[in-house]
Amino acid sequence: MLDPEKAFSSENYQKVNRVRLEHLASLGLDLKDKTVLELGAGIGDLTQFFIERDCSVTSTEGRLENLTVLQQRFPDIDTMLLDLEKPPRRSPFAEPFDVVFAYGILYHLGNPEQALTYMSNRTGGLLLVETHVSFGDKDMVHFCDDVLHDPTQSVSGQACRPTRQWIFNRLKERFAHVYMPTTQPNHPRLYPENWNNKPTGKPLARAVFVASRAPIDSHLLVNHVPMEQKRLV
Repeated sequence: MLDPEKAFSSENYQKVNRVRLEHLASLGLDLKDKTVLELGAGIGDLTQFFIERDCSVTSTEGRLENLTVLQQRFPDIDTMLLDLEKPPRRSPFAEPFDVVFAYGILYHLGNPEQALTYMSNRTGGLLLVETHVSFGDKDMVHFCDDVLHDPTQSVSGQACRPTRQWIFNRLKERFAHVYMPTTQPNHPRLYPENWNNKPTGKPLARAVFVASRAPIDSHLLVNHVPMEQKRLV
């Protein structure tokens, strides 16, 4: 098993963290002084974003070795071991959270629809999802294998690459209001601007989704799956 701190500290991994948090901050969402459930927190590289906004954060992680590091880094927040492949039937949480934060976790699962149901049931306000996706406008999921010995990968060894349309449709079944940003994080290789042009081979691509219990009036969000987005610079 690789060391979690070494695995999560690669420059490529940290660059993705920087650009996606920069992008999240740019969306102008009300993320201050909220109760937040962070899913698949890893060792907590994204956790500080909400702490800095005076949020009450509960961070969960499916791998015990990652959770141990997370607890050492953030001893003052609530943490728990939670495998989204086997979510508990009875919630350990008394109330839904203002924000459920699911960045970089959905594509590490073999049953993404089950996970979205769990996320929806825990969401009182906003669900924020960022994940690897497949190109194409069909409503479908491609399944693949993950690397078990890598602490940055899935707990089960199973993984998925849904299309953006699949994720959007599943969120619409659970939320009255679903959006995608008009912009993409500043990482051209991972966050495409033009979804009409599929690169050759098996390209990696990522996308961001915002699901809400209440409508959001923002020129930075659209209520459909856009084929073209702008680069956040």
